[in-house]
Amino acid sequence: KFGEIKYVLADLEDADSKQFTYTIQEVKEGLDAKNNKKNGITYDLTVHTVVVTVEDLHNGILNVTTKYDNKDSLTITNSYAAEGEVQLFAKKDLVRRNLKDGEFTFSLYRVNGTVEEPVQEHVPNVGNDVTFDKILYKQGFEGFTNEMDDAVYQNDDEGKPISRIKEITYVIREDIPTEGKEPDNTVIYDAEPQYVKVTLTDDLKGKISAVTDPTDTKTITFTNIVTPIIKVNAEKQQVRLSGAHFEVWLDADPSENPVDEFTTDATKPYELKNLKTNVVYRLKETVAPKGYLLWSQDCYFMILTDGQIIFSDSNQ
Repeated sequence: KFGEIKYVLADLEDADSKQFTYTIQEVKEGLDAKNNKKNGITYDLTVHTVVVTVEDLHNGILNVTTKYDNKDSLTITNSYAAEGEVQLFAKKDLVRRNLKDGEFTFSLYRVNGTVEEPVQEHVPNVGNDVTFDKILYKQGFEGFTNEMDDAVYQNDDEGKPISRIKEITYVIREDIPTEGKEPDNTVIYDAEPQYVKVTLTDDLKGKISAVTDPTDTKTITFTNIVTPIIKVNAEKQQVRLSGAHFEVWLDADPSENPVDEFTTDATKPYELKNLKTNVVYRLKETVAPKGYLLWSQDCYFMILTDGQIIFSDSNQ
């Protein structure tokens, strides 16, 4: 609100009426010369013309009317915009087999209640690294969702807003092949979802900062497990044996068919199939290699989620 301007009869210079022209413009000082912005606010530097008509009514009263750009009022509109970004990562481990680039893929979703909205899907590993594209957060930009509309304002001691904050939850999942692509059944996939919380803070000066929990998402690890097995001579363990036939049974239900069976090949390890973590299995030799005795004692084992194998007999 500007100060009051007073007119007296002498201002009319003996005329019955007179017009006085003024201009109104937002202050330019401190603005970015390229985009007329300061602290995220785009200023309106339009020069507005104000015409004040002063008319002598010849009854001791001066009648004053005002037009702003030929209108009865003037509105100067400023706009606020803020932006920020975050990038999420994960790590891929493959136990007991060399990991190849692109061997596994991962998808990132934004959690909205009970719905998981795709952000980026089927991102392959490069070595042990999984790198998702940067996620952009926009407020006040045409063509983008206003991310901070539902944020909660934070006020100072005087009740003045100083920032606004919101939290977003994402989930990273390993893509486990189902329809259309046969899974590698020698691999125990890591089906455990990994959640990441991102806290956004709009400083009300044009910047949205993003802080993740965990702080370093590169520590998020998906561990897949391969379990190779070989048959060796008990006295000369460097000697590998062919021709031994084994069956792998679910210990909890021995009446079912074996989950896997195989015959050993001295030239390469056999990678067990169809296994899961934290399940007790029974390994049974049904045919011994030529010239050797049948292994009479079954081996009970369980694979932990980190790939460690626990045997029922520590000597196995």
